[in-house]
Amino acid sequence: MSKLIMLMGAPGSGKSTFAKAHMKKDDVYVSRDEIRLSMLKPGEDYFLHEKKVFKLFVAMISKALDEGKTVWADATHLNYNSRAKLLIPLSGKRELKVDIIWMETTLQTCLKRNDKRRGTSFYVPIDAVCDMYRKLSRPQFREGFDNIYIVEEDGKMQHYTKRR
Repeated sequence: MSKLIMLMGAPGSGKSTFAKAHMKKDDVYVSRDEIRLSMLKPGEDYFLHEKKVFKLFVAMISKALDEGKTVWADATHLNYNSRAKLLIPLSGKRELKVDIIWMETTLQTCLKRNDKRRGTSFYVPIDAVCDMYRKLSRPQFREGFDNIYIVEEDGKMQHYTKRR
């Protein structure tokens, strides 16, 4: 059975760092930011190619799932709509287990970490981080998750399993 692990959190919450520290050798990591940055030319707007970025993000995840892999999907996945946007095209094609890992980090920590990215292509404007942080909404089992993990800033993890 294929497994999708969706990472969730505002920019600077620690999604990428957590995934890279916890992935197994054969797991596949797909980052929406990395796809986006690979398409951008210097000076282009960060979201210029967003439709292509999302299409490739879904295609890369789908291919790995079809191969029976565990896939770590690294994007903000802030709320129900943004999570459904990924889950809908992936559902129904295969037997799929879906977990979500919510990096529950304070806005202050996200801003501090983001500031360390200043001067790089991974830096996100402060107002954008704040806006995304405000849009965060708790994941729910009715969205199709088998497990919900909440990782707190101190590294403690809460694990919730869907009741059958």
